[in-house]
Amino acid sequence: MLHSFVSWDCSFRNFFHLVHGLAEQDFDKDQFELIYVQQRSKEHADAYNHAFGLKSLSDLEEEYKDQINFKVLYLDQPETSVYNLGVANNAGIEAAQGEYISVMDGDMLLHPQFLNVLTEFHEKHKGLGVANVFRHMCEYPVGVSSYSDWDKGIVDLKRCLKACETRLIQTPRTVGNMGPLVSAHKDHWYVIEGYASEPLWATSASIAGGDANARLEMVTGQKSLALQNVYGVHPWHPLGYARQGRTDKKQLVLNYMSLQKQLLAAARDNNWFKHSDRKAVYERIMSDPNHQKIIENVHAEERLDFEAGGIIPNKQRYQLFKKKYSTAIAPYTKHKAALPVVKKTRKAISLVQERYVLPTLRKMTRKELNIANPPIFIVGLQGGGLTLVSRIFRRHKDVVSINGNNRFWSAGDEMQNECAKNLPEDFRLFHCQYFNQYPFQRGGWMYGTNDYVDHFIKGEDDYSEKDAKVFTSVIEGMIRRYASNTSTARFIDKSQSYGLKMPLFRRIFAQQGVKFLVMTRNPYIAIVKSAKKPALSTLHDKSEDEVLELAAQHYSNCMREMVKNASDQDTYMIQFEDFLQKPKEHISNICDFMGLSFDEDMLPAPHHEAEHKWYPIRPSINQDTYKNLTQKQIDVVNRYCDDLFEPLGYEKIKSQKKKAAV
Repeated sequence: MLHSFVSWDCSFRNFFHLVHGLAEQDFDKDQFELIYVQQRSKEHADAYNHAFGLKSLSDLEEEYKDQINFKVLYLDQPETSVYNLGVANNAGIEAAQGEYISVMDGDMLLHPQFLNVLTEFHEKHKGLGVANVFRHMCEYPVGVSSYSDWDKGIVDLKRCLKACETRLIQTPRTVGNMGPLVSAHKDHWYVIEGYASEPLWATSASIAGGDANARLEMVTGQKSLALQNVYGVHPWHPLGYARQGRTDKKQLVLNYMSLQKQLLAAARDNNWFKHSDRKAVYERIMSDPNHQKIIENVHAEERLDFEAGGIIPNKQRYQLFKKKYSTAIAPYTKHKAALPVVKKTRKAISLVQERYVLPTLRKMTRKELNIANPPIFIVGLQGGGLTLVSRIFRRHKDVVSINGNNRFWSAGDEMQNECAKNLPEDFRLFHCQYFNQYPFQRGGWMYGTNDYVDHFIKGEDDYSEKDAKVFTSVIEGMIRRYASNTSTARFIDKSQSYGLKMPLFRRIFAQQGVKFLVMTRNPYIAIVKSAKKPALSTLHDKSEDEVLELAAQHYSNCMREMVKNASDQDTYMIQFEDFLQKPKEHISNICDFMGLSFDEDMLPAPHHEAEHKWYPIRPSINQDTYKNLTQKQIDVVNRYCDDLFEPLGYEKIKSQKKKAAV
C-alpha cells in the first residue's frame, strides 16, 4: 500500500469531509487507506453525533466500506481524560500500513487530483520530501441565508472555494500552518517518534503539526514544501468562531503557543528530532507555575468547546463561555528558559544523513537481496547479559541490527518489539490474548510462564513459507539499509523470546544457516532478581510468593527449551558469570564460532560515547543477591529448576546455610 492518511477526531468535529474527499480521488483505491482515531469509545462517539442528527464515524465507516480502505480506531479513553491529538495521531501512525504516512485535517475537502500530486511529490523527492497543503477557509456557510442554518449549507469543493477570500491567491511554495497536512515516508515518522504527546501539546490550539513537521525536516535534511496545483478547502462551521473578538482567549492561546515555540526553537537549535532528546528542556519549561497554569486554562477552554459541540449558534456559544469560563487568567511572565545551544557542525549533519537519509535511499532502490551469511540470534532471559553482549557485537564492522550498524544505533534492538508491526504474529512478542493480558512493561518478563509459554514455542512443524518470507524480508531490509557491504554483512538480534523458536529458525535459514548465542545466568540470582523488578513486583493481584513462582516458571520453561534445542553445530552457550570474568577471551571465542573477526575495540572502553553503563565491566554482580537468599526462595528455585542445574553448569543449593561462594 502506498499511502496512509491519519486524522484525529475526538468527538468534536462532527464533520468528516476527508472521507468524501478521498473517496472521490482519481487513484487506485487499493493503494491508500484512511484511519480516523477516536479517543473516546464508539458508543460515546455515536451518541455525540446522533444527538444532533449528524452521521458518526461508524456510520461513515459502514457507508464507505466498499469504496475505500477506511477504519476507525477507538482508544476507549474516559470522558474525563484530556483530549490529546498527539496520542491519537500516534495511534494512527502505529496502525498505518502505507509507505507514506500523511496526518491530515479530518474536515477538509480535497482537490480531485490531490493523491496523484502527492504521489508525484514523494517520487520526485525519492522519499526524502515533507509535503504540506495550502488550505482555503470558507468565510460563511454556503447556500443558506443565516449562520444559524449552517448545518443545512452546501458542502461542495467548488461552491465552498468561492466562499474563500483566498481563492485567487496562487499556491505558495511553503505554508505556515501544517495542521492541514504533514506527509512523509513512514521511516521518518518512526525516527522522530511521531507527534509530541505531553500536556503542552495536547489541544487543538497547539502547533503540534508544526513541531512534527520541523523534526521531519531535521531528519530528511529537506525544507517542507506545499503541494502545487492542488489545495484543500475547509467549509465553515461554528467551532472556533465564538472565540473571535475575545482578547482574554486570544492572549491565552498566544501565551500557550509561546511555550511551545520555546521548545520547538530548542529542538531546531540542537537538532533534537526525538522527544527524549528534549525532555530536560521540556521539564525546565514546565517547572514554572505560571506556565502550568496557562496549560490548565487552555485545557479548560477546550473542554468548553467540546461541551458546546461546535454546533451551538454564535451568540449562545459566547454566552456559554462567558458564564462558565473565569476570565481571571494567571499573569504570564515573559520568560525564556535557559536553553543549551549546540552549533550544527558539518560532522553532525553528515551523521544524520548517514543514519537516516542514506538508509532510506538504499531501502527504496528495491534491489534484489538475499541474506548471504548466517544471522546471529542472542537469546536468553531478561537480566542475563544479552544487552551488554549485543552492544559489544554491534561494534563489529560487519554487524548490522534492526536500528543501525557499528557507526550508529538506537536503543531498541529486539525485532520482536521494534519490528512488530511488520512481522507475522509468531515472531512478535505481543499477540493474541497475551498482548491484552499484559502491558508492554510486564509482557517481556512473563511470556515463559505456564499460561503463555505454549503460545511462543515454535518448532519445524510450525513453518509457514509465507511467514518465513516476511520475516526474512525484514532482515534483508535492515541489511540493505545499514550494511556497507551486503556480501559480508551479519545480522544480529537479541529478542529473548526467539530462544523458544530455535528449531523453526533452523528451518527458515536452512540455506545460509543460523547461529545462536545462548546466555545463561545462575537460576537463583535470575529468578529472585526478576521477581523484584517493577514489571512483576507491581502485579497487584499477586502475592510476593505468587510472583516468585511466576518468575521461576518463566526462567525454567525458557531455559529448558533452549537447552533441549541447543546444537554443537550452531549454538554457543555461555554463563553470564563466566563471561564477566574474562570478557576478552570469551568474545574472541564467540567470534571464532560465529565466523567473525575479533577486534579489541568491540569491548566496552572509556572512549565509547554513551556506553558508560557498561564500562568497566563488573564481574561480581551476583554477590549481594546470593548472600541474601532465603530458604523459601531456594526451595522454589530447586522445585522448578531441578533438571537444569547440571546442563547449565550451576551448583544446586540445598540449604540456606550451605551456600557456596559465587
